[in-house]
Amino acid sequence: MKRGDVSQSTTNEVLTESQVPGKVKPRLSSEEWVLVSLLGIYLLTVIWGLLADGTWDDDCVDRYYNTRQAFDHPKHFIGLWNRPLFVLLFALPVLLSKYAIITLMPVVSIITNYALYRAAKLQNIRNAYLVIPFLTFQAFYFPISFSALAEPLAACIMALGLLFYLEKKYVAFVIVGSLLPLARLELSPLLVFWLIILIQQKQWKIIPLLIVPTLLWNFAGTYFTGDPIWLYSQTFGQGQTANRYGQTSFWSYFQRYIFVVGPVVFYFFLIGLFEKIYQRRVDLFVSIQFLVGFFIYVVFSWKLSLGQAAGFLRHLISLSPLVAYLALNGFNQWFNSIHEKKARIRTLIGSIIILILTYVFLSEKLIIHHLIIPEADYANLLVISTLLLFFIGAIFFRKSIKVKTLLRYVVSTIIVLTIGYTLVTEPPDKNNSEEREIMKLLSDWYIEHDVYRFKTYANHGWFYYANTLDRSSDRFGQVTMANLEAAPDSAVVIWENHYSQRLRGDVPLDSLRNNPRFEELLKLTSHETKFNAIVFQVIN
Repeated sequence: MKRGDVSQSTTNEVLTESQVPGKVKPRLSSEEWVLVSLLGIYLLTVIWGLLADGTWDDDCVDRYYNTRQAFDHPKHFIGLWNRPLFVLLFALPVLLSKYAIITLMPVVSIITNYALYRAAKLQNIRNAYLVIPFLTFQAFYFPISFSALAEPLAACIMALGLLFYLEKKYVAFVIVGSLLPLARLELSPLLVFWLIILIQQKQWKIIPLLIVPTLLWNFAGTYFTGDPIWLYSQTFGQGQTANRYGQTSFWSYFQRYIFVVGPVVFYFFLIGLFEKIYQRRVDLFVSIQFLVGFFIYVVFSWKLSLGQAAGFLRHLISLSPLVAYLALNGFNQWFNSIHEKKARIRTLIGSIIILILTYVFLSEKLIIHHLIIPEADYANLLVISTLLLFFIGAIFFRKSIKVKTLLRYVVSTIIVLTIGYTLVTEPPDKNNSEEREIMKLLSDWYIEHDVYRFKTYANHGWFYYANTLDRSSDRFGQVTMANLEAAPDSAVVIWENHYSQRLRGDVPLDSLRNNPRFEELLKLTSHETKFNAIVFQVIN
């Protein structure tokens, strides 16, 4: 019998592990350990979300309220900003509690992780389980995985697409891929790669399914507006209007990406990508799709106003499974090169280049998950230096330590570094700010002093979210010049300098202070961020 030809073996020829004399069967298989780990990750993520008592950003608050109101205002189901897939999935759960998102979004993360792990196993990639910490504990992915954002949904689609592609389940592959525009419309061009795969596999009959959800989305818009090309009108049809967020520089995402994935994943990701390019084994679904997806976000935020791209770093989370997969390959290359001289030299050169890039370009401080300030921060450099020194040390001791023992030590260290970095840099209260604290204080004051009985105009989401106020109630309205001109007597206006004079409102502060109809009742100020919140009341 040829080695590996299990089909011709008999029960007498092959002994299971439990039948080998003196061999004790392990309590859990590797697959079971993975499932236990995923359960632990789910519990940790939910606990982190509950301790946070907040959201990643203000967009989460608005998406929560829009989703909650979807059945009363069906247009929310098709709104470009809301992301239809998110609203469809959460319209019912959020009616129960705002904490439904914290408990259900991590399920999406678990599905993404398991799909990625199974894909790695199908390709016989060594140490496949490492893809789980490389995804879960990417610096932005972990705290975003319990927030009301669509990026984790797009990431899940990427992971499931890879799994179904490798399993040759092309109907599932095309169905999952067709949902990508409903999660992140700007990633629609990536479906070209899914189309190429379907053509290569001669799956002609199911190709049209790729565009069915997008067509249904367009026709739903047609139903509400009468515009037969509604989706086109909402995107390209808007013209090149000025981007209200402004444009970023070409290098913005390049300079900040290490903060998105964390230094450990960043290091192994680059090792993996460099090695694939060197060996000319750049694959279509993972490597090329990542590079094109990254370039899409760079161009959108650098040159285009399409979709009012803001250059937010969290958008790159959609590509996180592809990065984790490349990082897994990078780790295996890194570890294997400890024992292979030629590969060792490449890895050392690559590591030194990454170290220099980190020191020269990536050692400034990131604040508010978005802004780089000219203040030195060498945390990333320290982690990458540690990985390089660890690699050199492993080379030195490679002959005196068994390969399996060395692998165990190395893997344990890598996992601790990956998890530790993210949990330290992204504590539960990381997104709390003086602005949010002020709006919560104002919301509490509003409830305690029974101001609720008056017609109220407020734009800031945290005023509502802090006490789960019903923003859709007729009692509330937006702070706009038109609304305030028609405001009834005793109406309350909650003006703040974030959303009242820009983005959602058009009311300058002087228009209230110079108008005798509006009396100032309360003012809260953050001297650090120069955020002001002022309460006015309409008087006779």
